[in-house]
Amino acid sequence: MEVAEADFGKRGRPTNQSRIALLTGLDRKEIKRIRDARADRDNPDHAERPPSDRLSRVLSGWHQDSRFMRKGQPLPLGIDDGFSELCRDYGGDVPNTTILKELETGGAVVRRDDGRVQAVRRYFMPSASDPAAVTRSAEVYRDLGETLLHNLYRDDKTPSRFEGRASNAHVARRFEKDFRQFVEQRGQAFLEDIDQWLYEKENRTNEHEAKIRLGLGIYYLHDKNPSDD
Repeated sequence: MEVAEADFGKRGRPTNQSRIALLTGLDRKEIKRIRDARADRDNPDHAERPPSDRLSRVLSGWHQDSRFMRKGQPLPLGIDDGFSELCRDYGGDVPNTTILKELETGGAVVRRDDGRVQAVRRYFMPSASDPAAVTRSAEVYRDLGETLLHNLYRDDKTPSRFEGRASNAHVARRFEKDFRQFVEQRGQAFLEDIDQWLYEKENRTNEHEAKIRLGLGIYYLHDKNPSDD
């Protein structure tokens, strides 16, 4: 879209939304949303948005750290005490007000009548209308593609990267809801274990060491049934 804007305007003028739509295939509503988000991002008063994995880390800590939970459930937290402590320990250097805003926007937390905030989800997923959702999807495609390319073209001396699937094409459709719940519970718990392992290693990494990005992704499989049309 940025190339279409910069290089394809007429007589030196910026490319309008209709022309960008023709060049990129995006509809005008989506173009406006991207432009508005970019304008907000370029605003000097705009606070940097925390990445989704950091927001999920905050939610994971809320569901796993005994200071912030009771009887297996996350406690409601005061914004200036418990939530502030949670963000300090799991949110890195991102301000707790920024984290709270993003979690509220994503529907992961709600405000109670007494002023405290309550977690209602164990993980963060940006709304489909949020520009962060587009960015996150692109990152997932990139990560998966790089793993597949690495495994396809590596030499015999280079270890492969883990990549696997579990699927079955003969499951009754009535079990779909059960499977989704099973995946959300077990899959999220597994990712929280991975996140905790990486977090512990991050805390043991000093500022002078060379750093790399490590992680693991899990995605849901669902072939479209002809009766879905």
